[in-house]
Amino acid sequence: MNDFYIRELDAMNDSELLFEIVEHENIVFEEASVGNWNIKPFAKYGKVFAMLHKKNERERLVSIIEVLRSFDGKKAYLYGVSAVPEYEKKGHTRKLLEYVVSYLESNNIFIIELTVSVDNERAIKIYKKMGFKIVENLQNEYGDNEARYLMRYQKYSI
Repeated sequence: MNDFYIRELDAMNDSELLFEIVEHENIVFEEASVGNWNIKPFAKYGKVFAMLHKKNERERLVSIIEVLRSFDGKKAYLYGVSAVPEYEKKGHTRKLLEYVVSYLESNNIFIIELTVSVDNERAIKIYKKMGFKIVENLQNEYGDNEARYLMRYQKYSI
């Protein structure tokens, strides 16, 4: 497990990994992928965290979470939470999610939201174990006629 680690990706220095994220998301999320035009702004003005695996002197993507912060600085939104297929179901994304939540809390962000397909029972179960709650059923959120849950993690009542 020592070859696995988490780090924030940099817009300038991690271009190759950022574009690998887009390729991965194109498969996993299809048209909902962050896309080539958006991945660099996510890394510059938000945060892109990745669990990486050092293999043959090369960093390989394991799991990814992109983070946006609200203008008032009180909320964060998680986007593109996923694992690369060969690393799925091994707990890496959960560990990355724990890291990101801890990072956000250490930066005084105590409300964290994300959306998830109502059919993605595995992800919903993980989010609930982490303390996320379903707060709204969103119909047609992305114009795709798909129902999604808005889930929220809130450390303190405000």
